[in-house]
Amino acid sequence: MTRMRTLNNQLFFNRWKMINLVFLFDLMVLGIIILIDMISNKMTFKLVKLDKLYMYYMLIAFFAYVVSFVLLAKDNERVLFSNKYRMIPITEWKLYFSNILSSLLTLVYLWFLEGIVNTIFSSIQVNHFLIGNALTNILYTGSLYKLSNVDMTVRSFIIGFLSIVLIWSVVTLVHFLISLISDKFALKKKKIIKYVLYFLLTYLCLMIFNSTASAVFTLMYGDGFNVLEKINSMLLTSIFIFIGWIIVLTLMNIYLLKKHIETDY
Repeated sequence: MTRMRTLNNQLFFNRWKMINLVFLFDLMVLGIIILIDMISNKMTFKLVKLDKLYMYYMLIAFFAYVVSFVLLAKDNERVLFSNKYRMIPITEWKLYFSNILSSLLTLVYLWFLEGIVNTIFSSIQVNHFLIGNALTNILYTGSLYKLSNVDMTVRSFIIGFLSIVLIWSVVTLVHFLISLISDKFALKKKKIIKYVLYFLLTYLCLMIFNSTASAVFTLMYGDGFNVLEKINSMLLTSIFIFIGWIIVLTLMNIYLLKKHIETDY
């Protein structure tokens, strides 16, 4: 347990530094946009411009999440294929789960940082209403307090986090399979063939997932999702499908990690 805690702390600290750099770059881009906007308006910072700047910030934050997601996915693979981490005397499943958990916590940390900036924007009063209040007024109506809507929001967030884990699991599986095939057929120096295999295996995984999910939804909700209760039920079904696939992919990844995958560097 001590080794696993130490590994978790080290992985999270390394990724914490990486996410901080992404967030600082995020703020730098936002600052440059604000400066350009002030110069274009003859250095008069008008509050009415904050709505436009808020939209710029949301776009920048979206790209920050995408970049962070890709960087963390790449770092996940680096850890699983690195001698430094593979030589730690812990079991493969502990290494695998520590890797995924630390990446997920790092994304939550970025979410927290972006939430602080979003709160700052939302707390600035513009023309007697708060930035984002239009959305707030839509959400915080009497219908929000109905249990079904609360359930829908919670389930949507759960699906979001499960989607992240699922994609990382698929990426890891594809990487493992490519490594295994490359070792069997001596393809390490044939990059074009490896890229083709990446594409084919990724497409195959997506096709299997899509066909399975579509079959379940067609069987259970063939008449559509036009009723709120059905949408909530569909979200719950999605959660179970995602969890099931994550379990299957995790077992496959841990098996490949333990039996077939050799460290690259």
